[in-house]
Amino acid sequence: MNKPPLAASQLYKSCPLEQLPFTSTDEMEDIHFMPGQERAIESLRFGINIARHGYNIFALAPAGTGKLASIKQLAEHEACHRPVPSDWCYVIIC
Repeated sequence: MNKPPLAASQLYKSCPLEQLPFTSTDEMEDIHFMPGQERAIESLRFGINIARHGYNIFALAPAGTGKLASIKQLAEHEACHRPVPSDWCYVIIC
């Protein structure tokens, strides 16, 4: 089934600058999570927010998908809003 190509006007959505809550992107927090992985990110947030002893996070994804960078950024972002814990974190990269 052939579909006609999209017009350029169908590929662009304008964003009025006055609606943005910043004047420069330098004011924004630099976080790059895995696009299309909202469920994985929410699961990580859930795991990070479990305030009980004995819980760990296990993340499995193919090599080269950016999981380590994303998990590190998410953990660092969440850690900024909390007191420093008296715990250890072991990271094993296979």
